[in-house]
Formats: sequence, structure tokens, C-alpha cells
Amino acid sequence: MKKITKNIIFICGIYALTQLPGHAVFAKEIVDKQSIESSISSNSSIIKNDLGSNIEEDNNSKTTYIESQEINTNLKTESKNSENVITKENVPVKKSWKVTFNEPVELNKLKDKIKLKDTSSGKTLPIDMTMDSTEQVVTISSLVTLNPESNYSLSISNGIVSKFGKQLSNPTIVKFKTAPVISYVDNISKIINQGDTFNLPTLVTAHMSNGSTSSVSVSWNKSLDNTNAPGHYTFTGSIADYGNITLNLTINPFKPVTTISNGKRVQSSTGVKLYNYLMNYKNRNDVYSRAVSVHASELPNDDPYRNNCAFYQSEALRSIGINIPKNISNTRSLTNVLLNMGWKKSEDLSILLPGDICFTIAYDSSGPTHAYTFMGWVDPKHFNYGYVCDNQGNEYGNDAYHIRNINFSTPIKDKISYFMYLS
Repeated sequence: MKKITKNIIFICGIYALTQLPGHAVFAKEIVDKQSIESSISSNSSIIKNDLGSNIEEDNNSKTTYIESQEINTNLKTESKNSENVITKENVPVKKSWKVTFNEPVELNKLKDKIKLKDTSSGKTLPIDMTMDSTEQVVTISSLVTLNPESNYSLSISNGIVSKFGKQLSNPTIVKFKTAPVISYVDNISKIINQGDTFNLPTLVTAHMSNGSTSSVSVSWNKSLDNTNAPGHYTFTGSIADYGNITLNLTINPFKPVTTISNGKRVQSSTGVKLYNYLMNYKNRNDVYSRAVSVHASELPNDDPYRNNCAFYQSEALRSIGINIPKNISNTRSLTNVLLNMGWKKSEDLSILLPGDICFTIAYDSSGPTHAYTFMGWVDPKHFNYGYVCDNQGNEYGNDAYHIRNINFSTPIKDKISYFMYLS
């Protein structure tokens, strides 16, 4: 009986390690051929000639700036004098390439078989090659940083032989042009007013080596929780493959207002005064310290850090000249004192103004569960969230000024029942 010898095809896959998907599967095939030739894969398709190769970019060697075009849209393959030629544009200057074989190879025998060249000068550049545990995947990195917007080539020689004696019969060449790099990123200076909304940017504008600009990601050394405390703040931002930038933030102190109104109601001078007083970072947090002291003095058997809301609101009112007795220790008695002073009680949230005292719902005769000074709506079109001042600053970065649910309850915060104001 006639014998037919079946050879296992030796396939090489080259991957540029950044943005190309590595979906190609390099399977072993049984063929009636003595010579092993090559095939090139672009994305996940394999074009079979005699020997297979594929280019993929390293996921650990990503571009550090945003391109308007995906790298894989620039990838194309062509056959030229039995060479497999791949061309690429906008390749990052810090690039690693991954070559995948479907049979094990010896790393020490790949020297001079895989080369990286500067096309303009013709110089061969030094490279580092590492092998994975399968002995089928080789990662190639340049030992020098490539120049931006320059032409290079990575060549895979036809002299490579697997451990099983199979040979790559035709070469694969990757011709690529490097992308521009970041020349500089400007430092940032920002001036805002106390309480303004401000977020540290996640993207900044980078000036590139080709004269263009690109958005680049930046990570900051610390966060900005709020803008309630005036002062000067410095943040250091880190940009991959570039370095650091500085953001200088100045928060101007609050400027007192003379009137407060919403078209339905004008705030009293007392309400305006209370609002201005509590908008000062030091004032509102000093109120808390004094309220704790009063609580401890009036009710020595109590924990002065718990159930302290009535003491806080009473101390805030005393701070602007309203004579609230120091023994007022709960929301029910505070409501009665204010009623006796001529304050009005309302449930109409459309007339609620900064400087009003708010009380939440009650579950029994002891009175509302909480009291706070209303400082403004987060969104004037909705009554769901507002800025308030109260004794719960320890839950919000140790600042008595914070956002709270208003017209609805949460599992831990009750909704408003009524508010009080002077007309």
C-alpha cells in the first residue's frame, strides 16, 4: 500500500500589541506538502498561501492619546515577490510586537532572524525578545524609543525553523510609521466662587509634535470633594508617557447677599442674615462646636454628638442675635419657640427660601426627627434635593453644608414635613 506522508503546517502569527483584536486562531493542519509556506492574517482572517502569519498589537502598549482613527483601519496586507507585507500608520513610539507560532521555537535561534530597522537610515535597532511558557509566543520590544512620525520596518526572516524542523519559507515584513507624540501640556489655573460646581478634568489638551492637538487622559493625586471651603488648592496630574501637570484652584470666599426671593416670597432680613452667616465655612462649623458644648452643659447625661440638631439650629440663630433659650433641646420645643416669636409655618415648598428652618416628619409626640437650615435647591425645577446646614457634617467631610433629600425619604433620612420663616 502506498504511504502518504502528512506534515504539520508551521504557522507564524505576528501581532502589534495595542489596538488590533487578536481573534485569529492558528490551528495545526495536515497537508501533503513538503515545503511550508506562509499566510498573513489581518484582524481575524487568515489568508492561506504556504505559511501563515498575523500581526497583533500588545494590549499593554497602548497609545496615550486619542486618535481620530482606529489603528486597525490602516492595516492592509499584500503579496510582493513572495513577501508578506503589512503597512500601518500612527503606531505609538513605545511599541511591543507579539509573534505567535503554531509550533515551538528556540528563542536563542531567533537572533538575526527578527529585525527592527529605521527605514530612513537603514540602521538595525537593538531589540529585546522574550518567550512565553509555550515557546510559541515571542514578544519584541525596541530597546530605544522610536522617533515620532518616522518610518520603520519589522522583518521576520524565512530562516526560522521550529523545534520540529519545520521552516518558514517566505518572510513577513511590517512597514509602519510612528504616531506623533506629546510635546507639551499646559498647566491649569482656575478661579471659582465658594459653592460653585467644579470637577477636576479627566481629559486635558495636549500639543502634539506635528502641531496638532489631542485630548489625553489625566489622573490626579487627590480628589476635590466640594468647593465649600475658600482657599488655594494645588493638584498634580499624571499623564502616561509624558509626565506631570499642575492645576491651581482658587476658591473665592462667599460674598454676602442683600436680598433673597423667588418671585413668590421675599426673605426677611433675619433669614438673609442667617443664610449669609452659615454660608461662611468657619461660621457654620464653629456653630457645631458650640452646639455640642451647649448640649453637654444642658444635658450632661446625654451624648452631645447625638440628637444635636435642635441645639445646632438654636445656636445658629443665637449667632445672628435671635434669643433662643439654651435649654431648647428638641425639635418640638424649637418649633414652639419660633411660633411664639412670630415665625410662620408652611408646607408649600414653592415658597421655601434659603435661610428658612426646616423640620422633617414625626413618628410620635416627641416631634420631628430632624431640623436643618435650608440653603438652596440643587435644581430649582425640582424639590427633591437641596443644600442644607445642620449638625450632620461628620457624614459629609466634616462640613455642616451639604446636599440632602428634601421631599422624599430614604432609608436613613426622613423627608420634610414643614418649614418656618419670618415674613
